[in-house]
Amino acid sequence: MHSPHPRSSAAIRGFTLLELVVVIAIIAILAAVVIGATSQQKNAGGNAGVEQNLVNARSQIALYYVNNNNSYLNACADARIRKMVQAAAKAANITPSAAAYANTDVGDWNSEACHATAAAWAIWVPLRSSTSASPAAWCVDSTNASRQVTGSLASGAVACP
Repeated sequence: MHSPHPRSSAAIRGFTLLELVVVIAIIAILAAVVIGATSQQKNAGGNAGVEQNLVNARSQIALYYVNNNNSYLNACADARIRKMVQAAAKAANITPSAAAYANTDVGDWNSEACHATAAAWAIWVPLRSSTSASPAAWCVDSTNASRQVTGSLASGAVACP
């Protein structure tokens, strides 16, 4: 009797090793592209978080100035301001530093800093994409500067570099 589905050698032939390797290579390349794009978007979102939190901190420091006899002294110790700077540090994916709020702390590629005197202040938070080889931070200060900077915020500095 004749079978309705004849089995020929071509019908049961599988994929060759070369075909499988080519397909796996294409999938790997596509995955690398997607992962790279996702990482860039994550950095951009974190950087936007840093900037927004520092804009909010600048507004809070303006209120602090008015409420403290027109002085910025100890502004970095204020709980509301510190919370905003710490939120910016978290957006940058760094662990907030307890020492960052003393005027002697240096803002570096992986450490935030807040410095204040009676007459001026500056806040420095590294961007999410900052590395030791390519340091970048967002800095705001009492001169209304709000910009991306490179390098570091010197100990006691109350103006963005």
